[in-house]
Amino acid sequence: VAMEMLSKLSLQGGDSCTFFMLDAAFVRKFPGKNLPFFQEIRDHYTTEEPLVEVALDYADVVKGTHIETTLAVSHRWMQPDDPDPDGEQLKALKDFLNSPAGQKIERVWI
Repeated sequence: VAMEMLSKLSLQGGDSCTFFMLDAAFVRKFPGKNLPFFQEIRDHYTTEEPLVEVALDYADVVKGTHIETTLAVSHRWMQPDDPDPDGEQLKALKDFLNSPAGQKIERVWI
């Protein structure tokens, strides 16, 4: 039923969801041990513009239109108040983005 509903929405056109993603170049070169929280990036990085607003619609997602350029990351918070206290998750992310397999990635949703 849910898939039928999504298919109908897709056929009607104009139905999309907007996400704020990080520019992959920002992540690749980020010098810190931990990425700032979204609110900190939004409020403090006005000159570099690391946030990219992306509208994705159902049809593009199903077709895999963004599969080579967009990376979605799901990760465990290692502590209740700090997702990556040792910087290991950011290091793994940067290692992937800088690898041959990650070179095409343009934006990252965390």
